[in-house]
Amino acid sequence: MQVEDVLAPSDTLLDEIDALLMRAYGSGSRRSRVERFLAVEHGGWVLLRDADRVVGVGGYVAYPSGGFGWIGLVATDPDVERRGFGRIVTQALVDRLTALGCGSVLDASAKGAPLYERMGFVDHGESRLFLAPTDIGPARGVPLGLHSSTIEEIGLTRVTEYDAVAFGADRSSLLRLLVDLFAGRSVVLCGADGRVVGYGIAQDDGIGPVVADDDTTGALIVDSLLRLSWDAAPWLIVPPGSLFAPAAESMGFVLQRSLRRQHLGIGTLPGRREVICAQISFGEG
Repeated sequence: MQVEDVLAPSDTLLDEIDALLMRAYGSGSRRSRVERFLAVEHGGWVLLRDADRVVGVGGYVAYPSGGFGWIGLVATDPDVERRGFGRIVTQALVDRLTALGCGSVLDASAKGAPLYERMGFVDHGESRLFLAPTDIGPARGVPLGLHSSTIEEIGLTRVTEYDAVAFGADRSSLLRLLVDLFAGRSVVLCGADGRVVGYGIAQDDGIGPVVADDDTTGALIVDSLLRLSWDAAPWLIVPPGSLFAPAAESMGFVLQRSLRRQHLGIGTLPGRREVICAQISFGEG
């Protein structure tokens, strides 16, 4: 049995990883999310084999400028649960982040949280997933003094510089990938002086990241993103420390589930967590 770094996976291996994730989570394909991990973080995905069979997987994204990294999509084959495979995969991801000078952060399900506690992870609040209302009502107008554009129009550099202050680390590579994947599905608000006061990105099924100077600006951005085309009501994940949850509820978003934010090797995360209205995903921060 061995942990392997996934560096240049074949389509066959990606299909095998995706099949395991679908069995473990009881949901649809996550292949595009795995490919995102691989695109942003070289070596950011590992798998555990028992003989020739993949029995465990997981990924990470490192943010070394902030001293932390995110662990996500850790899963083991349901047929071989309770054999310690999840712990082996998680420890491998922790070790890789440690080697990069990063503590480990994750959003744990009720099922996974006890394992992470035994490994030394400490709770730091809850990440809450909300679902958008089907009736979003009339559009909110952008107040005088604010200018709305897309990231492509304003330039990614201005947005990533703004984002780094709030997030506490440079995540420009991930944001660049999101902009490429979801072209035209972003909103940036700037003040009369040209300063960025908030931005957001709409993925194919959810809204995030969203960062804004205040809840009112955050709500304007989310409202604009809601008016893009969607196949189904999008999700939005409000992280612990954020002040945006009441605004989301006032817009009609409904709480679907909460995950426990847990840290290992780092205490309070840097940045301005109160102005992060929505994170990218449970696995990327």
